[in-house]
Amino acid sequence: MQTKAVQVDSQLWGWTAWLRSLKGAVDAQKETIAAQREFIQGLQTILDASDTPKMLERVEAYKKFVDHEKEVLKTNFERSVMNIIATLMPHAPREEREKAIEASDFENRFKESLHRLAEQAPDLSQSIALRQVALRLNPGSGKSAVVSEFLAEYFKKGRN
Repeated sequence: MQTKAVQVDSQLWGWTAWLRSLKGAVDAQKETIAAQREFIQGLQTILDASDTPKMLERVEAYKKFVDHEKEVLKTNFERSVMNIIATLMPHAPREEREKAIEASDFENRFKESLHRLAEQAPDLSQSIALRQVALRLNPGSGKSAVVSEFLAEYFKKGRN
């Protein structure tokens, strides 16, 4: 009987060792599968990044954002230019205002606002020595006034 008990005990130890080695193999496979899963997720991220439809969506979203920012900057710039012109318009002779507006390369909606401003602004050109400089155009260029020269003269003489 002792031999049978030793045999059973020996078999149990064998099975236990086999189960332990099997558990070790399963654990190693678990780690391998986890590493492969992580690798595949990394590849999926790369594939998603290079996925043409998704990339196109991202580019379109970025273009929409940039267009919106461009419009905001354009509106702010136009508002600033309009404020500068509104400040300087009264110092230009009435007869020169319309010519200067028409010779400018501003958009029509902007020109319409300038025409209204030109009509409403008082004529202070006689009271200031800016008459020679106000809204002088580059000959034949059709461009806006030589602003730097105008402003230099304006601030040099001051408001009289």
